[in-house]
Amino acid sequence: MSLLRRLILLVMLVVVPIVAIEITNLIQLHNERVTALNAEAERLAVLVDDGYTHMIGNRPFKAQGLVFCRGV
Repeated sequence: MSLLRRLILLVMLVVVPIVAIEITNLIQLHNERVTALNAEAERLAVLVDDGYTHMIGNRPFKAQGLVFCRGV
């Protein structure tokens, strides 16, 4: 085996684990961001639901008690 091939093999043996660790960290960071985003979306959905319940009450949204006028 020539010196150049040994050098390339040595560089590959050093670089491959570093790249694997970096890819693993990126996947973990992505999963954490997705989890945080889902938690925030759920929190906002609860806030909207609470606001809806506060404004409308526990009944489903209908046009009860509202008078709709047609423009002339």
